[in-house]
Amino acid sequence: MSDRLIIALPEQTDQPLYWLIWNSSTHSATAQGELSSAAQLADLSAHAALPCYALLPGSQILMTDVRLPNDSRAARQAIPFQLEEQLADELDNQHFVVGPAIASGHYPVAVVARTLMDSWLSRFQEAGLTLQALLPDTLLLPAPGDTLYGLDWRRQILIRTKSWAGMAIDSAAFAPWWSQAAKEISQPLHLYHAGDADSARALTAENVDPQPLDRAPLELLASNLTQALNGNLLQGDYRQQNPTGDLLRNWRLPAIILLLLFIAQMAGLAWDNQQLKQSKSALDKQIAQVLTDTFPDIRRVVNARSQMSQRLRALRSAGQGDALLPLLDKLILPLQQVQGISLQGINYQGDDGTLRLELQAPSYER
Repeated sequence: MSDRLIIALPEQTDQPLYWLIWNSSTHSATAQGELSSAAQLADLSAHAALPCYALLPGSQILMTDVRLPNDSRAARQAIPFQLEEQLADELDNQHFVVGPAIASGHYPVAVVARTLMDSWLSRFQEAGLTLQALLPDTLLLPAPGDTLYGLDWRRQILIRTKSWAGMAIDSAAFAPWWSQAAKEISQPLHLYHAGDADSARALTAENVDPQPLDRAPLELLASNLTQALNGNLLQGDYRQQNPTGDLLRNWRLPAIILLLLFIAQMAGLAWDNQQLKQSKSALDKQIAQVLTDTFPDIRRVVNARSQMSQRLRALRSAGQGDALLPLLDKLILPLQQVQGISLQGINYQGDDGTLRLELQAPSYER
């Protein structure tokens, strides 16, 4: 599915929400609109089947970075205490998200109020919309390099300062703020705006290049959605449950056990089959030995069973079998009555009616 529902959230729930359906194959919006407030979020339930992404205003997110001695779990758990002096509220009331390392020992961190997270997630749940990701809107601007990128939208200037950092400044305060910030920022600022020429002149400042947008501001942000997904705020306590993924995880161990049992059963069958083959081979050798012992003139055994049958049929047809069988009947019973004697071989000469037996006994007594 290439269509995605993207919703830009406002700072206040009574302010407008902007939404669009973005097609990742054509890199264009197939539909877009505006809701007057968060109370109308359920109006988008018709698109509930689409993957849904929400953009949280950068003005409501603290984005900074910390230095860690290592990437251990204990070091990450200490991050909130490093930022305690920068926060106005208790640590337990904040949600901390740690991003991928930006340098050796340096990790970006996003901090959001839990009440804000809880409020929006509750509204999305009531509207029947399942969020795939909740992202800082500043991370959906083009990635900075030799140039920084900004967007004048909803009376705020959004600026992406690093790969995993950004800020939001009130449009009216941008000029004085930039005059101070430019002393520490070496890159020029490529500033997109959707206003007229007068608006552009208001944004003019040293090292700032205002550029008019040829599309809706949310379309600009949507075009960078994929590269911003590593900034997803739905982590830790707010990780969204995936029913299919959870089901697969729950069945993983039973499936592994069943697979091992199946492999063990197949191995057992293979072993039994090998044993049967070995037994058959041993039996064939014994039959071949009896054949050559009984008929010494046979020099080459090809199929012992078949050759034995042919020789017996030949004996019967020659009338020799009629003389041999009565002799065997007379000998078998006495031999069975003597302990320790076993028959090892038979040699019958049909010409003179001589029957020779090869016997094995523990001892010989006259």
